[in-house]
Amino acid sequence: MKTPQLLLINFIFCSILFGQWEKVPLELGNPNAMIEYKGKIYIGGGFKGFYVSEDGGNSWLVMNEGIIANTFETFSFVIFDGLYACTIAGVYKLDEINKKWEKEYLFSAKTMYKNGNLILISNHPKGLVRSVDNGKTWENEKIDEFMNCYSIISFNNYLFCTSISGLFRSDSTGVTWEKINSEHFTKLFIEDSSLNSIQGWRLAKTWDMGYSWIEEEYFYDYLTDYLRIANKKFVCADQNIIYCKTENLDRWRAAIQVLSDQMEPEITKDLFTHDRYIYLCSGNGLWRRLISDFDQPELSLSGLTKDSCKIDDIYAFQFYLSNAGFDTLKISDIVSSNPNFWIIETKYNIPSDYSYGVLVYYYPYNVGEDSTTFTVFSNSKATIENHLFKIYVIPSDYYLSQNFPNPFNAWTEIAYSISKPEFVSVKMYNSLGQFVKNIVSEIQTGGNHICYISSENLASGVYFYRLTSGNFYDVKKMILLK
Repeated sequence: MKTPQLLLINFIFCSILFGQWEKVPLELGNPNAMIEYKGKIYIGGGFKGFYVSEDGGNSWLVMNEGIIANTFETFSFVIFDGLYACTIAGVYKLDEINKKWEKEYLFSAKTMYKNGNLILISNHPKGLVRSVDNGKTWENEKIDEFMNCYSIISFNNYLFCTSISGLFRSDSTGVTWEKINSEHFTKLFIEDSSLNSIQGWRLAKTWDMGYSWIEEEYFYDYLTDYLRIANKKFVCADQNIIYCKTENLDRWRAAIQVLSDQMEPEITKDLFTHDRYIYLCSGNGLWRRLISDFDQPELSLSGLTKDSCKIDDIYAFQFYLSNAGFDTLKISDIVSSNPNFWIIETKYNIPSDYSYGVLVYYYPYNVGEDSTTFTVFSNSKATIENHLFKIYVIPSDYYLSQNFPNPFNAWTEIAYSISKPEFVSVKMYNSLGQFVKNIVSEIQTGGNHICYISSENLASGVYFYRLTSGNFYDVKKMILLK
């Protein structure tokens, strides 16, 4: 890979907003891994190499010097006696003084482990590659025919290796391995002095050094990563779903669920945190969101679709306030700009992931369209939200009026009312009862309507017009004088 010219990308003002998630504008391909090392953030992407940020993620530099490869993809970063990048083109180590990468090992690596002279590299499809003399000689440890190592972790003087074909364990020398569980293990992590795991669709914890596992939580999506930030826990899954659990919630709930052109499904890979943000490595780029968002309520309003009612009705309807955030949503007031809309209850405390219905009575005075703006005051990020609602008031009965003017010369108009949407027919007949022409022949909404008749090609005389709508019909007489 040729070393491109250093490229400075400023994050401020050029991020793409996606709800409350911001897309970091980096040409990474598919970002697979992130890590913080000595105050700097490093990102490894698919086919695009590395980026580094020295100011907490506000600006980024391309950092590909030393990488020579026709194809390139980063799988993970690890820190031992320096920063290592495990890639499809080999294992690279960061030269901090010269700010470049040096290839340490030729093996295509998903991850690695290093302790003194012991080095373990996950080399697909060969399984584990081991060196006990600091990389001078190597041995292949083909423990299982289907072994495809995801991660290697040290816990209580044992080494653990996760794989799609099971969990493998060795003593601290890494020489002899045994398969201790046949479940599908994606990741191991240490939390509260216990060994935990991601196993396909569930989070689990072991009590006997990996032989048996207790299910902590089951999800209906395949999990790819886990992250804990203070009192908040996050997991990401395929289909670009992130679940979050905080001390204010007694359950996990979706923090993002997006199936769109912006975030490709089934390629969510990695979670990372730095300073005020949580980062998501997704199928089409790097996204971030403020961690403080997961301490706040979030108002969502639904049910305000255009409606209709009859003129002599007192019309009752509901719209819904939902809390899509992570703390109690407090509605301090709901105000209508139109006094004809009366809100029964205007104060609510809505727990996270709950919805409450707001009952409204409407008193119509005139036939036609009416509207109001509901203003909701709350403790969410947008403390004041305005929502427009429209309603159409229709007559309570059918009516056909006398044409005007009558008698008429050039034009006359006919007003009529129908009480609901249905097919309407207005036809014109001569004094002998013979059909002359159709004036109206279509489906119309309930309410007041007007049609027009031209005297063109008509002789002077007496005519009749008939309105038919559903089971209703009426006939009236009109006179044409030329």
